[in-house]
Amino acid sequence: MASDAELLQVQFQTRFAFSPLGRIEREGDPDRSQGPRFALAGCAAGNVAGVGAEVADGVAAELMALAAEEPPFVDPKGRPEHLARYLALLSRDGTSPGPVLSVQRQLVSGRAQRAQTHPGFRP
Repeated sequence: MASDAELLQVQFQTRFAFSPLGRIEREGDPDRSQGPRFALAGCAAGNVAGVGAEVADGVAAELMALAAEEPPFVDPKGRPEHLARYLALLSRDGTSPGPVLSVQRQLVSGRAQRAQTHPGFRP
């Protein structure tokens, strides 16, 4: 049986369509909706993150480095520890009118819960 972290990775990889360089190009839905400029999903076992293809390389690198420091999501109602820093970086790279930040928590194997809406990001 797959661990929560493995299930989270599979869910993340199927939620989005990725460029050959591994950047988020769009949502994986039939409508081909615009993807977020930054996505973060997590569970108690760990987190996974991705950056939109349109985000500048320097900002993308900073976002991913910061995401690597993000503590695992254990509180279903909590905010990411680095939320303000993610939003500051994304506002510095205001290249897209689409969704800015998507955060998702995986609570137990196979069941996901999206974060509540907070100003500046789309759950």
